[in-house]
Amino acid sequence: LVEGVVKAKAAGEVAKTAVHSTNIVERAMVPGPAKSDLLTSTMQILGRAALIAGANIDSDKAIKSVLAVIRANPNDDKLLESAMYALGNLVNSPDAVRALVANGGIE
Repeated sequence: LVEGVVKAKAAGEVAKTAVHSTNIVERAMVPGPAKSDLLTSTMQILGRAALIAGANIDSDKAIKSVLAVIRANPNDDKLLESAMYALGNLVNSPDAVRALVANGGIE
């Protein structure tokens, strides 16, 4: 996703789809390389969508999804790197910081 190429509204919809896809993959797939690759991709997409100025992203749902991935996959370095990238880009407002705290991202 590139700012100027992807409109803010579209970036918000892409983020929503990434969160939804993450939740489905996390629940429905057995652990393994395919699951890891899909989750890594959804985290990267979510992180990129958050960089688009004006993107309307539900911070609470997105951050909750990213934290669930982090907690469920503590030994997958590639996936954790993508999840931290997404989390770093998502926490860009006071509401997002509150969502991070409310979902146990900061203790």
